Amino acid sequence: MPKKKKGKKCVESPPAIDFSEVPVALAQLPFENFDIGRIQHMGKLYIKFVEAVGVLACDVTGTSDPYCVFYLGDDEEEALKTSVIYTTLNPVWNEEYVLNCTTIAQLLNIYMWDQDNIGKDDFMGYCGIDLRDLIHGREVREMLKLSSNPKKNKKKEKDRGTLNLALHWFPYSRIVKLICVEDSPVMRLFCESFKTEEFARALVSVCGEVGCLMNISENILKKEVEETLHAQTLFRGDSLGTKLQKAVCHLYGLDWIDETIGDLLREFNDNPGNFEVDETRLEPGYQNIESNRNFLRGNVMRLIEAVESGLETCPIIIRQLCATLKNVVGSKFPDASTSSIGGFVFLRFICPVIFQPDQFGFVENLNDEGRRHLVLLAKIIQNISNGVHFKQPAMQVFDTFVDDLLPRFDNFLNNMANVSEDVIIPKLPEDILMPQIDVLIKHFMELQEVDTKVDDLYGAFMPGCDEERIIMAKKNISMVIGDVEMRFRRLYAIADAQEVPKKRKKNRRLDWVFT
Repeated sequence: MPKKKKGKKCVESPPAIDFSEVPVALAQLPFENFDIGRIQHMGKLYIKFVEAVGVLACDVTGTSDPYCVFYLGDDEEEALKTSVIYTTLNPVWNEEYVLNCTTIAQLLNIYMWDQDNIGKDDFMGYCGIDLRDLIHGREVREMLKLSSNPKKNKKKEKDRGTLNLALHWFPYSRIVKLICVEDSPVMRLFCESFKTEEFARALVSVCGEVGCLMNISENILKKEVEETLHAQTLFRGDSLGTKLQKAVCHLYGLDWIDETIGDLLREFNDNPGNFEVDETRLEPGYQNIESNRNFLRGNVMRLIEAVESGLETCPIIIRQLCATLKNVVGSKFPDASTSSIGGFVFLRFICPVIFQPDQFGFVENLNDEGRRHLVLLAKIIQNISNGVHFKQPAMQVFDTFVDDLLPRFDNFLNNMANVSEDVIIPKLPEDILMPQIDVLIKHFMELQEVDTKVDDLYGAFMPGCDEERIIMAKKNISMVIGDVEMRFRRLYAIADAQEVPKKRKKNRRLDWVFT
């Protein structure tokens, strides 16, 4: 039996929801066979915890103070906990909960306890529910008999009472298929409507899982290039294409950065050396400024060599995005194809990490000297990537150094875009992926034109089909949209009001990405 945890704060449940009034789209959708990876089995479990009847009397008063704790599958961490109903053998909760489930093929384990103010709480009973019974989308109402600890085989079983529950399974699969299927008008509408970093992260996370990320990325980048008049302003604005590049780097490239330059960043912070090249920051009469400049040049070269040596281990998704950028930008601005890769790899990926390694979890306790050292290194690398000279007088001495390294940078960037193998996108942890699905669905609910786009939706999915199939497709897609509007909006309201224990171990880099 999982260990019971005391002291969890229980929040008051929101008003009851009657899901029976909402029709379920069970008929075959025109994109039903679209593969969406692990998301196919993910969804939200709605639980209405109604009441219990005839439970054990554990207190001297002949009553109990019952509450229940839920566990999913073999997980020993509690998923949620009901409130305590005091001094009763027939507790009534009428509480609603929503759980994120990575798969429906598991048990929902429920343990009832009697709360004691002194000593350990008393075990009152157990019941388990096979969630596969919910797979067809109908609401299941259960009167479940409470039993003894399932790990102890007792020949004689005392009457522990019954639990009255209502459960409903809401899969992510249909709405994700509707959004992410290739050439979906919903996706086009999405990308026209939202430009935030939150949306870009969710888009990259979900499309990466589904397998359509590279196609979606190419379409977004193509549209931005087509709408840009001058190469100098390409990906410089607050655009979705810019945020998408940043999200790909942060989600899939930070471990690679640590492997290539992480040790150097920590060394430059812990032992910064004599790096200062601005005479106004040095003591009057300082004689070794040229030595400081050479020291800084040497550390720039160490960073560049480390990045170059990591070419073969760079995540293939990042290299494929480099190739996409080169092709898309080169079709309209041939002279800017390589610099667009530099903007992606260095300006949006490597240089921000050098500027703020503490924010990405690479360096702890970044000191003032270390920060100044890293800022100077990042500025030089940034100017090499941009192919520009310095405006600050103290840094202009590095202009020749910048010019000398331009061919080397161009060669490296072109090699980054030279990809022959298939793109295999790493899998995000499920407890990171599922909230990103929710972000995407919440953005879907904000779209104002989905209902008017139904004709485009079924037309795009079923070109050349007979009229009867098109009518059925239109009906089913409309039902999916209705499901999202009426069901998920209410599910999110319940989930936002409840307190669910956070089980994920902290990963500082991913925490930074998603805050």
